[in-house]
Formats: sequence, structure tokens, C-alpha cells
Amino acid sequence: MMKKKNIILVLILVLIIIAVWYISGYFVYTHFERDKGTIGDLFSPINALFAGLAFCGITLTIYLQQKELSLQRQELINTREIFHRQKFENTFFQLTHTQQTITGALHHEFAIVTTTNGQEKRKEVKIDGRKLFWSIMIDFKEMHTYILGLGKGGHNYVNDNLDTQMRRRFHEYEINPEFSYDVKGVYKSINLKDEEQVTKFLFSKINTSFSDDLSHYFKHLYKILEYIEESEKQELGLMAQNSAKAEIKERFQKYADFLQAQLSNPELAMIYYDSLTDLDRKTLMKKYNFFQTLPLTSLISVSHASWHDESIRAK
Repeated sequence: MMKKKNIILVLILVLIIIAVWYISGYFVYTHFERDKGTIGDLFSPINALFAGLAFCGITLTIYLQQKELSLQRQELINTREIFHRQKFENTFFQLTHTQQTITGALHHEFAIVTTTNGQEKRKEVKIDGRKLFWSIMIDFKEMHTYILGLGKGGHNYVNDNLDTQMRRRFHEYEINPEFSYDVKGVYKSINLKDEEQVTKFLFSKINTSFSDDLSHYFKHLYKILEYIEESEKQELGLMAQNSAKAEIKERFQKYADFLQAQLSNPELAMIYYDSLTDLDRKTLMKKYNFFQTLPLTSLISVSHASWHDESIRAK
């Protein structure tokens, strides 16, 4: 389109020059004395005029060429940006698909043993996919409530009349039921009256029990966020205008939002507690407002929201 306009413009200039040359020659030839010695001199101003017009034409040609080259450079930059964006999005959506595959492959089995009228009954329980996070968070909350009550009450676990599920939980997460502590309520250097210490202790036990599944899940999720962050930095490094940088930051925030939107509330709660164990992970979560839609009720306690610098919307 641009080339067609340039050709039309040049043709118009040529026609204008021919018309001026013809009119000026006719005017000189008809209005001035046509001596042999002076007829050539009469055309000298016209020659000077056309020399100037030729110079202007060359200048215009150079200008048009530079403008076209500038447009070509911008077009190359735009093409490169589109290529990088498509490359990023292809990789990003492949990673999110892999994350969903990892989540779907989660599997856990345990048995609930009950005794009725002297007869033992065994119930096998199988949990698949993201339901595992729902099951873990229930166990997490129940154990958290029980152990804090234990610390406040100052009684021994062995002497308590626990239900079958609670016994299963302590066995599942390899927590020694022999809670032997001094009057200050200390169990293996964990103060049972300190909510933060109890929470971190329980989460470490959960991570250990599900290390094969959860470690893979968490590592891959953080790798996706790191990939978003690294790609954002690369694009920001190529941009000089602040308006363009703001658009890039907003776009990459949407990618992080898309990733977060695929997670259930129990998943987000587990990620929340896991991010507290590592400063880099915590900083990454804060940068992309990863917990902005996490309900407070999904945490073990609403008071735990203050443990993270990220703001969480109450629901």
C-alpha cells in the first residue's frame, strides 16, 4: 500500500515538472526576442529551476526511502514481538497442561480400621486428583485444633479417648502419639501452645508424608511462575517507553491470574503454607498477587493471613 502511494506521488511530480517545463518554454518562446545568440540564455532560469526541482526530487526520494526503512524496521520489531509472545504462550499453556496432568495423577490410599462388637472392620479409602488437597486440609485442620487443645489442656495424648479418624491421622503423618512434654508444653522443641510452631510442625509432617507427589506438584507450579517472571523481564528489557512497560506487566499478571484460576481453594491454601517455608517462593507469590482470591476460611485459621505479606480477600 505504501509503495503504491509513493509511485503515484512520483508520477504526479513528473507530470507537474513536464507541465511547468512546457508552459515556461512556450512563454519564453512567444514573449521574448528570438535572437540566435540569446535564445539559449533565455532558458537559463528555467534550467536553474529544473536543477532545483531535481535536487528537491532527490531529497524527497531519500526521505521516502528512510521513512519506508523506518516502517520496515518497526514491522520487524512488531513481528519479533508477536513471535516471542506466541512462543511464550505456547510454552506457557503446555506447562499449565502438564500441571493439570500432575494434579490428575495424584493418588493416595489409606485404611480406616474400626472395631464393632469385637469384630474388626477395615475400610479402604482411595483419593485421586485434586481431592487429595481437600483431604489433606481436613486432616491439617483437625490435627491443628487437637494439638493446640492438647497444649492448652496439659494432658497426655495416650490418655485421651480419640476417635478412629484422629488415630489414623497421627499414624498417617508419622506423629508420635507419646506426647511427653514438660510443664511448659514443649514437645521435641515444639511449643504446643505456640500456634505458629504447631502449624509449621504439622505442615512439615504433611510434606514428608506426601513428598513424592507434593514436591513434584509444588516444584512444577513454581517453575511456571518463574518462567512467567523471566519472560516478563526479557520483554521489559526490550522496551523503553513506560506505557509499553505497564502494558507488559499487566499482560503477564493476567497469565499468573490464569494459572491461579485453575487451582481449587484447598490447593491455594496448601500453596500458601508451602510458600511460607521459602523466601523466594513467598516473594514470587507476592509479586503476582497469587492469593488475592483465597478465602480466609480455607486457611487453618483466619489469623494465619497475617503470616504472609500478601493481602487475602475475606469471603
